[in-house]
Amino acid sequence: MKSAGVELDLYCYNTLLRCLCGANLKCNPSGLVPEALNVMMEMRSYRIAPTSISYNILLSCLGKTRRVKESCRILDLMKKTGCAPDWITYYLVARVLYLTGRFGKGNMIVDEMIEQGLTPDCKFYYDLIGVLCGVERVHFAVELFEKMKRSSLGGYGPVYDVLIPKLCRGGNFEKGRELWDEAVALGVSVSFSTDVLDPSITQVFKPTRKVKEFNLKDCKMAKNTVNMKHKIIKGNKGKKNISQKNKSVSK
Repeated sequence: MKSAGVELDLYCYNTLLRCLCGANLKCNPSGLVPEALNVMMEMRSYRIAPTSISYNILLSCLGKTRRVKESCRILDLMKKTGCAPDWITYYLVARVLYLTGRFGKGNMIVDEMIEQGLTPDCKFYYDLIGVLCGVERVHFAVELFEKMKRSSLGGYGPVYDVLIPKLCRGGNFEKGRELWDEAVALGVSVSFSTDVLDPSITQVFKPTRKVKEFNLKDCKMAKNTVNMKHKIIKGNKGKKNISQKNKSVSK
């Protein structure tokens, strides 16, 4: 296109970024950031400033490969270069943080977005609440739902549909009932039966793996037992060496 004298615009470069990042996602994930930044450098040389859409293309691919550090660095780079992140940017970064267990950092990213005065689409909350429920962090999902309600977005039905059954199956019937009453008061219809709220009907999820608790006394006893075994082994070795020496002397 350049050789034909065609001038590339923002749309062309974003399409190039999408193709390049897609190819690297499959074949060379480590090349995602450097090659995308090279394209953005070329864009600036033609006085075409990368937008949040340009960076979001890269962040989307970084999230698919769970590259947390690179995602956070790209967000910082956007701020430094004067490119304002949009709510999709914050969504992509928060999502990869939640998926990799960085819940505190993920919450900070969401709070930063709210402080910037950005109002996300309902999908922002739907997806992140779904992710948190999927990784069994329902209390964080409830906290995120509270932030959604404070923004007065509406469209709370799908969230109640996810949270209430999840809470009840986790044994937290009290919180599930509280959210149920809240939904009724708001006139929000839900898609599940009230049987979910009944502890005698709803089967509570129990972890299949038993976790044994050890106290300090147990640790000390175990350590003493190991030390005693070492002493016995050393003592037996010493006796064996002495007996071998006695045999050699008698010969």
